[in-house]
Amino acid sequence: MKKFLLSLMLVIVIASSSYAVGDPTPSAPSKGQWAYSFDSELRLYRRASFNARYSEVENPERWISVPSAVRDDDNNLWYKVTVDGKTGWLPQTGIRLKMGGRSKAASNLYDKFARKMRKSGERAPYTFNSQNDEDLCAEFFGSDIIGLSMSALRKKLGTPTYRESPSEDINVNWLYYELDGRDMTLMISLYRESGAKEGNVTAARLDTGRTGADE
Repeated sequence: MKKFLLSLMLVIVIASSSYAVGDPTPSAPSKGQWAYSFDSELRLYRRASFNARYSEVENPERWISVPSAVRDDDNNLWYKVTVDGKTGWLPQTGIRLKMGGRSKAASNLYDKFARKMRKSGERAPYTFNSQNDEDLCAEFFGSDIIGLSMSALRKKLGTPTYRESPSEDINVNWLYYELDGRDMTLMISLYRESGAKEGNVTAARLDTGRTGADE
């Protein structure tokens, strides 16, 4: 029942009108990995562990360089950062991680999807969310991706533009694929069991706009 309710909550969230674009953030640097935190204060842990000592620093409200990332014994991601001269580890919660550039793979899927939609008489832009448009979602990917593992998803789509976990649940991951050559974003939600290395797809949405674009 708990897992069902969580999956239902994720579907509702991903269906909201603002979800595909995400919370506003400044433009991230084009190269390297960078982290942006949505929390007012950051806990910099001495080690990549919740049992380690930490110091609290004010959120600089800018992108922070991430030279390395590791997993702890529970397979939670930690990012090494330096803020105000202090170096430590940030857990993945409340963090948007800039990982790669715009996705050519997602853009190629969109081109095939758009051709089919035009033939059926639909008008652009062609968007969907998996809550209301299960068939369109499967049409976009060429198969039903709900339940697909993160590694299988990344094999299909490559490195996402951004990865994010909400502050409320470290087991939730949102992957944002900004389409190359288009002002569109493919957003995919995944959930993992506690301690598991990777999650599985629970919902997907394709919408206009970039991740965190200021309106």
